[in-house]
Amino acid sequence: MKNLFRLLGVIAMVVVIGFFITACSDSGGSSNNGDGDDIKVDIVGATLRLYDKEVTYIDQTTITSFGNLLSSTVDGPISDYITGTPKVEINNSKLTIELDQPKPENMLIFSGDDIYGIDMGITATPADAKCFNIGGFYEEDTWYILQYFYNDTVSGMRWNVRLIYMEKDVILNGTIDVAGTYWTYDNVSLKQGWNYLIWSYDNTTNTFTYTATRTEPSSIYKWYVYH
Repeated sequence: MKNLFRLLGVIAMVVVIGFFITACSDSGGSSNNGDGDDIKVDIVGATLRLYDKEVTYIDQTTITSFGNLLSSTVDGPISDYITGTPKVEINNSKLTIELDQPKPENMLIFSGDDIYGIDMGITATPADAKCFNIGGFYEEDTWYILQYFYNDTVSGMRWNVRLIYMEKDVILNGTIDVAGTYWTYDNVSLKQGWNYLIWSYDNTTNTFTYTATRTEPSSIYKWYVYH
């Protein structure tokens, strides 16, 4: 009987250890398949990890890394604004982005020219939600820019994608009229952590319409390098 209890105890311990290892593997953004190969998994949430994304070179240039950040609110090395060891690299036309949380002192309440916030007529719920958003990346020496967008030359519509970090969940509503140009938010839901914020422009109505998602946008969106 003692041997039976001892055996059951060992089995229970193995199950617990196995569950713990699986949970750590899933949360870390990579796992091991048993052959020694590290499997990279895209994550958009508390941390942002994007791996092996195709890059289109508009002018056929060759850029391998982007040391600086281009956005509406900041202008400088990524490491000045993001915790950990941020990475934006291109190898063999494949993009890797690894971003942890923005530093707290760099997060702002929606305002001004950032994404047009509550002081411009947009209702943010809650109103004190802070954010940090990235419109693209650039390589400082030659000013080559890396951005994520879709441009429909037939309809005149363009969809730009921003990476935006929220300190808490927020819902945005409202329309801004700036000299006949309209910015529209209709229950745009941004979650705590990193999000994709997408805006489309319709030149027939002179309107920007915003949407948001935590999953990767459809394949019509591509990462482009240009200058």
